Amino acid sequence: MFCTACGTELPEDAAFCSSCGRAVATRQPDSRPAWSGDAGPGPSWAGHAPPTSGAVPPSLGAPGSAAPTLVAAQPWSVGRMITIADTRYELAGFWVRVGALLVDWIVQAIVAFAIFFVIGLAFTDWDQVDAGASSDETLGVAGAIGWLLYILFSVSYYWWGYARGATPGKQALGLRIIRGDGSNPGIGAGFARLIGTWVSGVAVGLGYLWVAWDAKKQAWHDKMADTYVVRGG
Repeated sequence: MFCTACGTELPEDAAFCSSCGRAVATRQPDSRPAWSGDAGPGPSWAGHAPPTSGAVPPSLGAPGSAAPTLVAAQPWSVGRMITIADTRYELAGFWVRVGALLVDWIVQAIVAFAIFFVIGLAFTDWDQVDAGASSDETLGVAGAIGWLLYILFSVSYYWWGYARGATPGKQALGLRIIRGDGSNPGIGAGFARLIGTWVSGVAVGLGYLWVAWDAKKQAWHDKMADTYVVRGG
């Protein structure tokens, strides 16, 4: 180095100039971090380009890494939860659905008993009963009418329940039927689900058992009608 006053060359560790006796100013080491291509002490960012205004230091992300992307909302499930139209629902499991079905069967049995009891009373000839005789033809007609009324009731019971989002059995256990967009099934999807229940039953009940291992807890009739059974009815 050189004296800034007289220009005499001095050793690097000199504190005063040997010619003019002036104190020599010492240089402080550069403490700034050195980027690739910079000289001087400090940590090296070798392999990364020097950051520009607003740049993120390379330590915060690998070079060339892609930015996260947003995926359009669609029905998905993790465990027993499902997100539909940005709303979280808890999927109804197999056994709670069995319980709801049993409640519906009990209601059906009570109504069937009432129908056949009333039809039986209406078609009974009490004079023949007192005489110990009965008419097979009359009993056949009464049975046919009873079954027709019961079938009409059963179809209406489930179709109406599916369309509005819950049968009495599901409503009693706090369950709801919703579509893939979160709405009630309505008449069309309700009818499709009704037809699907017959398919599930004809296949030795396999369509109903499907809920036990399906990832989205859907029976065959749920898949046919694009419906889900969730808690919170």
